[in-house]
Amino acid sequence: MDCCNLRNLKTKTRVFQQFEIIKKLGDGGFGSVYEAYDCKNKIKVAIKIEVKRRKFSTVQKEAEILKHMQGNRHVLQYLGSGDENNYNYLLMEVAGESVHQLLKRAPGNKFPLPVAAEFSYNFVEALEEVHNAGYLHKDVKPENFVLKYAENLLRICIIDFGVAEKIKNNDELENKSKICFVGTLTYASTNVHDRKPYGRHDDLLSMFYTFLEISSGKLPWAEDGNEEAVALKKWKTTPEMLIGRKPEAAYQIYSKLQSLTYKDRIDYAWFKDKFRSMITGEAEAEGETRACELKQQNNINGNAEFSPMSVD
Repeated sequence: MDCCNLRNLKTKTRVFQQFEIIKKLGDGGFGSVYEAYDCKNKIKVAIKIEVKRRKFSTVQKEAEILKHMQGNRHVLQYLGSGDENNYNYLLMEVAGESVHQLLKRAPGNKFPLPVAAEFSYNFVEALEEVHNAGYLHKDVKPENFVLKYAENLLRICIIDFGVAEKIKNNDELENKSKICFVGTLTYASTNVHDRKPYGRHDDLLSMFYTFLEISSGKLPWAEDGNEEAVALKKWKTTPEMLIGRKPEAAYQIYSKLQSLTYKDRIDYAWFKDKFRSMITGEAEAEGETRACELKQQNNINGNAEFSPMSVD
C-alpha cells in the first residue's frame, strides 16, 4: 500500500497483514475509511487509515476519544488502533448508512417533520454524551450521524472526531490569541465565522442547521462556496426566512441558541423536550398556525422573502 493508492484500495487488498478490504465507506480530510474483514478475529470492521504526514495524528486522537467514550449509547464500538510503516489506523464496528445518505433517497431530499425531529432528539443526546465526556465535536452535520442496530432498535451514532477538541476553561478561551475556522461551511455556527471561542452551543447550532436541512431539503446558503458569502447569508437570514412553517418549538430552539455563549452550560433536557414536541401531532397544528402568520406577513409586506425552507 502506498500513499497514492490510500483513497483507492481495491477489494481483496490485504492491509496491516490481517485486514482484507471489502469496500470503501468514505473519505475525509485526514484519511479514508473502508469496510474490511478481520481475518484473525473473523469479523467485519470499519478501518480508518491516514498517512503519517504530520506531527499530530488525527486518527490516534480519534482513537483516544472513542476509547474514552465507550459505554455511551451514541458512539460506535472501538475495536483497536495502531500504526505500521507510514500509516496510522483505527478500527471500529461497521455502522449502517449516514443520515446524509438516507436523505439523498428521501422524497424531495427531506424527511417528514416528526422523523426529522426524532433524529434531532437523538442528535442532542449524542452531543450531550460528547460534551459530558469533555469534548466538543466541531463538525456536526448529516454525514457525521450514522445508523446502527442495537438490540433490535435503530440507534443514531455520532462519528468522525478528527477535529474534536477537549473543552477548555473560560480563562484559556479568553486568552487564546488566534481562533481558526474549524468545521464545514454549511453547518458552522455564526460564532465560528466571527472567530469567537467555540463552545457547546456551537455544536448545537450546527445540529439545528442539520435539523432544518433534513426537514426542509436545503439550507438557504447551501450553494455558496466561500466563507464570506455563507456567513453573510447566515447573518442576513431572518428566523422566519430560515425556519418558515416549522412549529413554534423550532423558533424557541433557534432563539435559545442565539442567546448562548461559550461560557454557558447547556440544558439538554430543554432541547430534547422541544424536539419531542415536534414528534407529536400537536406540532402539526403549531406549524399550520405559523404558516398562517407567515402568509399574513407576506400579504402585508409584498417584498418579504421566503426561502424554500418555508415549505414543508
